[in-house]
Amino acid sequence: MVGATGTAADITELKEAERTLAQTLFAESTYSQKLEDEVARRTRELRAKSVALERTVTELREAQD
Repeated sequence: MVGATGTAADITELKEAERTLAQTLFAESTYSQKLEDEVARRTRELRAKSVALERTVTELREAQD
């Protein structure tokens, strides 16, 4: 073969870094979703408690009147 040149490189470390990055991004995505779900759940709980407290305040005002 005349005039052929080539470059060989070991990309093992690059592939491992790529795999690690993909795993990390997936883990962060999953964690973020869990946090969002927890915030939504807690927000619903707080809204329900707020409604209950408003009801109680209204009842107390009516009792005072």
